Amino acid sequence: MTRGVAHPQELRAQVVAAVLAGTTVAEAARQFGVSKSLASEWSQSAEVRTIRTEKMVSDAELIMGYFRAALRAMIAQAELFADDDYCRRQDADKLALAHGILGTKLAGIAETAQSLGLIGPPLELPAGPADAAPGAADDDR
Repeated sequence: MTRGVAHPQELRAQVVAAVLAGTTVAEAARQFGVSKSLASEWSQSAEVRTIRTEKMVSDAELIMGYFRAALRAMIAQAELFADDDYCRRQDADKLALAHGILGTKLAGIAETAQSLGLIGPPLELPAGPADAAPGAADDDR
C-alpha cells in the first residue's frame, strides 16, 4: 500500500494474527503486502503484548491445574493402596502398573512446571558427553 494511506483494521488484524500464530514478521509482511517495519510495529503493540502475556498465564494455569489434579489422584491412589483389604482384592501387577504410570506422568508434569519456574528452583541439566571428562569407556583400543 502507498505510504500515508490508512490501512484497514482487518489487514492489521490478519498480520497480527499471523505473527501470533508463529509466522515471522517478515513472512507476514510479505504475505499481506505491507512493509516489514509496519508489520513489526503492529505485532509489538500493547494489545499484542497483552495477548501474549494472557496466553502465557493461561498456559501456566493449565499446566499447574493438570499438575494439581494428577497430584490429587496420586494422593487418592496412595490412600487407597494403603487399605489392606482393597489391595488384597487386586492383582499386584495391575496396582503397580496403575500407580507407576500416574507417577511417571506426574514426574513429567512436575519437571515441566519446574523448568518454567512455576514450582521450585529451575532444574540444572547434567553435562552432555562433550562436557564430560574422558574415562576408560572412551578408550578406542
